[in-house]
Amino acid sequence: MRISTFFVLFTGLLLLTACTNSYMVHQQPKPVLNESLFPADQGLMSQADINRILDSQIAIPDHQNIAVFRYPDQDYRSLNTVYGNQYWYNESYMKQQQAYMDTLSSVLSSSNKIKGVRVIPSMLEPAKRDVPHLRQTSVRLHAPLLLVFRMESDLYQNYKFLKGSKLKAFSTIEMVLLDVRTGIIPFSIIVTEDVETRKTDQDLNGDLAKQRAIATAAKQAIGVSTQKLVEFLESQDYFSSVK
Repeated sequence: MRISTFFVLFTGLLLLTACTNSYMVHQQPKPVLNESLFPADQGLMSQADINRILDSQIAIPDHQNIAVFRYPDQDYRSLNTVYGNQYWYNESYMKQQQAYMDTLSSVLSSSNKIKGVRVIPSMLEPAKRDVPHLRQTSVRLHAPLLLVFRMESDLYQNYKFLKGSKLKAFSTIEMVLLDVRTGIIPFSIIVTEDVETRKTDQDLNGDLAKQRAIATAAKQAIGVSTQKLVEFLESQDYFSSVK
């Protein structure tokens, strides 16, 4: 009887030890990957280049020119609704586009990191709006920094048609800063601003009220996003003291 009891206890101890050892094996730390194991990734960029980029810093000298490129508007239907089918001939539309760029340039120029703002004109716009071609255009403008942004503005769906005198518009800005020398993007941001307003006696028709609401939201979004960029530039995180 004593032998059977001893055998049961001994067997249980062995099982407990085996389970404990198995648990400890499974609790060992997993290896840390420092390279991609996906074959397709190697076709775009070598692992050595990826590691070199991620293990390095960029240093951009102070007081540099910045080139600015705005992607064309994507939603032509909303522009047609607010400004008419030939919106690009609409005086109000043209003035608003200039006001947007003036706001952006003014905020950028407030940074002591920026020497000058150089908007890429349409005649210099590359056929392919990708990073390599935009980067080359920035070099032609002698701008070590490139700011690319895209803007989408419209009325919220519930306010597409005037309901009384109340309107609510939104504007979303996607903004990317490119270090032209290295091709690195040290800063990117997406900002959405909305504005609620009402039709006034000065609005001859509903379209004028819509234009004012959208323009106000767009200027706010440009101001907020560009100010965030300026704050980044002033943070010195990616900038050297080289003049």
